[in-house]
Formats: sequence, C-alpha cells, structure tokens
Amino acid sequence: MSIINPRFEKLQRDMGFNHVEAGLLQDVALRQYFLPIDCVAYDWMHIYLVNGLYHHEATLLVSMLQKHCSGAKQKDLNDYFASFTWPKKLEAASATARDTFKKKAMESVKSSASEALSMFPVLRSFCSELPTKNAMILPALKSFYALCTVLELLKVVNECNVTSDSLRNAIQAHLNLFQECYGPDLLPKGHLSLHLPLQITCHKRLLSCFVHERRHKEVKRYANMLTNHTISDQTILQEVLLSHFVHLEEDLHLFGFNFVPPKPEVARFFMSHFGLDLKDVNSLLWSKQGPKGNHGDFVSIREPSCIAELWGHFQFKENFVSLVSPLEKVGKNKFQKKGSLIFVESTGIMGSVIYRNEAEDVIYVVPEQFEL
Repeated sequence: MSIINPRFEKLQRDMGFNHVEAGLLQDVALRQYFLPIDCVAYDWMHIYLVNGLYHHEATLLVSMLQKHCSGAKQKDLNDYFASFTWPKKLEAASATARDTFKKKAMESVKSSASEALSMFPVLRSFCSELPTKNAMILPALKSFYALCTVLELLKVVNECNVTSDSLRNAIQAHLNLFQECYGPDLLPKGHLSLHLPLQITCHKRLLSCFVHERRHKEVKRYANMLTNHTISDQTILQEVLLSHFVHLEEDLHLFGFNFVPPKPEVARFFMSHFGLDLKDVNSLLWSKQGPKGNHGDFVSIREPSCIAELWGHFQFKENFVSLVSPLEKVGKNKFQKKGSLIFVESTGIMGSVIYRNEAEDVIYVVPEQFEL
C-alpha cells in the first residue's frame, strides 16, 4: 500500500516519520507503534490461488504434459474443459474457468481465485484420463495430485474441523513431491503455506479473503465511472454507502436470496405433497437460486447421499426445503437420470458439481470433495 494521501504525508512529517514508497510495512520509524508480524497473516487464498502455488504448479505441469505426453496439447485441454458444464453461478462472463486454455498464446495458467478453485478438479480429471503416462510426467502428476489434496482440505477447513496435523501432513507431502519433481527452489508462498497449520492451532480456524476481494468490485464499480470530482475518496464512499443502504432495505430470505410466491400449480403440488391446508398457501415462497445451487444444476446431497438435479428451493413459514431429482450411479463418477422427485432439506445440499453429458440421460461428474 503506497502512501499517496498528501494529508497523511504531512502527518508523517509532523510525527517525524519518513515517507516510504514501498508502503507502511517498510517504514522503520513506525515500528515503535506497529509491528507488522503482530497483525499480518497471509491467508490461504492468496498463498494458493492468487498468482500462487496452484497457478505456478499448473503452469509447470501443463508445460511438461505438452512436451512429454500425447493428447495433452493446449487444444486438447481446451476441448476437455469445454466439454463440461459449470454451475449456473459460474457461467457468467466474469467467471470463465472453462475458457482457461482457450487463448491462442498462453505462457502460463492464469485465473481468478474463484475460477482456480473450480478449475483444479477438472485439470485433475484430465490428468487421470490421459491415455498414456510415461515416466517423465509421473513425478509431476504425483505432486499435482498432492496439491489438489491440500486444496480439498482448505475448501472445507472451517466447516469440517480439519485438524492442524492433517493439513500440515498434506502441505509437507506436497512440498516434498514438488521439490523431488522440479528441484529445491520454492516460491516464498511455499514457505508461507507451512504457517497455515499453526494458524489453525492458534485460532481454531483459517480466514480467507474471498469476500474481501469480491468487495473490491463494489468500489471499482463507482471509481471507474467517476471522472469529474474534487474529493475522490469522499465521493466514492458516498456512492458505496448509498448502494449498501439500498441493499439493506431489500427483503431477503434464505442466505440472502429473494424468495417469491410460486405458480399456482407448483404451490398445489407442494401443499398436497406435505398434506398442508391450502388456506396456508400464502406462507409458501420459492426461489430458483440458492447458496449451494441454482435451478438446472446438478448437486451433491448429504442425505440421502446422492447426486441430484435441482429444481428449486421452497420456504414454508420457518422451514426451507429443496425439490430435487436424484440420479442413479451407473459407473465410476457416472450417474443416470431416473425422473423421480423428492424434497430434501436445503441445508443438506453440499454444492453444485461440474459435469459433462455422456450417453442419453447419463452424466459424468468431476470428482470433488465437498465434505470429509
């Protein structure tokens, strides 16, 4: 963070501090008041997913695959990724993990943090389906699979009470395999990753900056449009606060999604299924969007344990349920549509899956860990 505010620079001079272009953390005079080590921690999102260990290793892996493995050229990777359907909330133009390998000239694997989190299971699936795996690429595959294990743990680190020992073992196993394959040199973030288990021990959870990073867009939304103003910070803050107050006035329900009255035929189906009195139908609301899946997605469900097609979410008074169509497992990671409909608790939906269509009514689901 560079010091660019003139009023803050004057305050520094008045207090006898030196102006440091590199930012506050490099200002030695501030150390008597502020020790960076006391309150600075690198979160796992930045270590692995923001120009981090994942992108570095994915770039090395793809380069090695293209050199030593047939069927692993950039076009092969692009075709493989394009064959899958991503969850609806990731289909927007701002989240194009599916198009990662679409660029004609690509020197490195690049993506946003959220895209990387949805992309690594597909890249792992691609590696597992390679027709031939020669000795040259086996060390690289082992290291990448170990990296995926770390990422799977980090995805559920707070929800599933991942222990510091299990995370430490996974991180150390990955770093050892990486060095065996690519040599002793590591990115500084490789060292930072070793501090994550200690953070769990000290704080019982790991924080990440996914929400903070998304909030940057709220500021940029107005800052990019403002060209005629005298006090930029104050003007932008006014716009952001006004937008925030407008959102607070919205009537939001389950996990921030807006529920509306369903169509009459849908309402009658719901009330009849649960044996409810039609005079209470005004208490019924529904939404095509939910925290873990939207209408048309295939989702992983905790109870009953299955993959299912999601149709919608319902709120009846204080109860939340979702209408799904369970699929029957017909092979390794392959599932067939059955056509039956059931209601499940909305909180039992663990997440949307990435899939591709195989034969008629059969889908292949990318292996992904939602819970331990």
